[in-house]
Parts: sequence; C-alpha cells; structure tokens
Amino acid sequence: KNRTLEGVMDAQLEEVRSYVQDEMKKLDGFKEDVLALQAWRCEASNEMTTAKMEQFEQALRETADTMKTLKEATSKIERLERALQDTSAKVDTFKEDIQEQLLPLRSEIENLKTSSEKQFSELSSNLEEDFQ
Repeated sequence: KNRTLEGVMDAQLEEVRSYVQDEMKKLDGFKEDVLALQAWRCEASNEMTTAKMEQFEQALRETADTMKTLKEATSKIERLERALQDTSAKVDTFKEDIQEQLLPLRSEIENLKTSSEKQFSELSSNLEEDFQ
C-alpha cells in the first residue's frame, strides 16, 4: 500500500513539477515578451524624442534665420534714417543758402519796382504836360 501511495504521490509530484516547469517556461516567454516590448517602447520613445529634437532644431534654425533677417532689416532702417537725417540737414542748408541769395534779389526787385514806378510817374506827368 505504501508503495502504491508513494507511486501515486511520485506521479502527482512529477505532474506538478511538469506543470510548474511549463508555467515557468510560459513566464520566461512572457518575460521575454515584456523585455521586447520595453525595448520597442524605449526605441519608439527615442524615435519620438529624435523627431521632436529635429523639429526643435528646425525651429531654432528658422528662428536664427528670422533673427538674422530682422538684424539686417534693422541695420538697413538705421542706415536709411541716417541718410534721411543727412538729406534733411542738406535741404535745410540749401534752403538757408537760397534765402540768403533771395534777400539781395528781393531788395533789387523792390528798388527796380520803386524806380519803375517813379519813371512811370515821371513819364505820365511829362505826357500830361505834353497834351496840355
């Protein structure tokens, strides 16, 4: 009886061992799947990070280009402002020069006008005398 019981117990123990080994193999397979999934996830995350970094680098390049363009535009505006100030100063000087040259001309014109009026008046007087 003991041997039969031992045989049954051995058989059941062997069955349990076999079951445990099968489950351990399944767990090992599951563990490998989990590790593969983690590796894939990590790789996907790295790819996403790489893509985001590339987008960020592209945005930085575009920002640098924009800053360069703005700097060039600002430089051009400053040059134009200086040129405008120079031109404005030259125009003011030119106006002053013209004003200075016009003063004697105005005086001369006024003298000619007065002289002409005087001559006209004298001629008119002479003509009136001649008709009388």
